[in-house]
Amino acid sequence: MSQDHTHPGPTVTTVPGATFGADHDADMSVVALLIAARIADCNPCEKKLTARILKGDQLVLAGLAASLPPLPPHDIRVGTSTVYPLLRSRSGSMILGIIGAMPQSARADLLADTVDYWSGKMPRRADASSVVIELPEPAGPEEFLNGIVEIRRMPRSTG
Repeated sequence: MSQDHTHPGPTVTTVPGATFGADHDADMSVVALLIAARIADCNPCEKKLTARILKGDQLVLAGLAASLPPLPPHDIRVGTSTVYPLLRSRSGSMILGIIGAMPQSARADLLADTVDYWSGKMPRRADASSVVIELPEPAGPEEFLNGIVEIRRMPRSTG
């Protein structure tokens, strides 16, 4: 991606770290560039931006993961499907912990699926640079601990 090579794309709002138990906010500007590259079908930009996000702040990917719909799309990648039930917990700190524990390949799958999701929501005939994506916040640590968010444990198998 050179200085003069850009793609018009959305603005993605900053993800507040407090709801993930983090001490900083996540700058989502590189995600916006990646969504723009996906819309433009620019593989060189997608590869560079994907690598940059995967090497960067895990809070960025956690913010994206928390924005996925409650029911997984039928075409999600393997790495995403293995963590999808846990993402539904809506606990920001749990989601950030999951991201930290995931292997790189699963994080790449999750990033690709979230970018697919958001680029698919972009208006095709409108100027993408006029769109603002405001990612939903997960439940904060206090809400989670106070029982506002429910997690069900799977019964242990005996045998």
